[in-house]
Amino acid sequence: KKAVLGTLRQIPHASFMEELTRSVDIFNQKAPKEPYCVVWDYTAHKSRRWVYELIYPHLKQKPAAGIYDEARRTESLDLITGLLYDEGIRSFVIFDDAAFGGSQVEYVVQSITDALGPNGYVPKFTVVIPFTTEKARKIWKNLKGVDLSLIFAQNIPSVREFLTPKQLELLRRLQYQPGSDFKYYGFDKSGTFFDHNVPDQRSFCPRLEDFVDWKRLNKPYRRKST
Repeated sequence: KKAVLGTLRQIPHASFMEELTRSVDIFNQKAPKEPYCVVWDYTAHKSRRWVYELIYPHLKQKPAAGIYDEARRTESLDLITGLLYDEGIRSFVIFDDAAFGGSQVEYVVQSITDALGPNGYVPKFTVVIPFTTEKARKIWKNLKGVDLSLIFAQNIPSVREFLTPKQLELLRRLQYQPGSDFKYYGFDKSGTFFDHNVPDQRSFCPRLEDFVDWKRLNKPYRRKST
């Protein structure tokens, strides 16, 4: 139990901003030379728009356009990306705070690529996310038929990555049900969270939820003023 609790890691906001700034500095060096479009979440009060507002003053090349993620509405996505294509925009950038499972970025990238496929070209994507898991990076690397480059600063380890082989074997003998694996107990998930956010149950180890002071957390992008 003590070993598992040792994997609980809170990233202070100052540390988050330091890594975000470092990632943006790299983006400024590698930013697309052509006009690009930034892709936010499906609504304003989510992390992507919040991160974008934080870094906007530091972007050397500002985006030519910004769209909300319309991947849930295929017809709208086709229309929007078609209009962007007509305006000569071929590159898309996604800014966010962290990626645990990787599926959200995967879905957006794949959806936009599929929508623009009939135009005869593959759009370019740059993903700027300071904190990412190995799982997310593997998913993006294995995407077929997409052009994606990633900028990140820190790895988000799973609970399992923190533990030694001896500790893992001890947990297996003391806690695990016959035939179960580490996914069953959530040890393939992370124990990392931020001052501004805790990942959902799909990404955060359920065994650690009781040890997070939820009342002290603040999601600034949920406020209407952001």
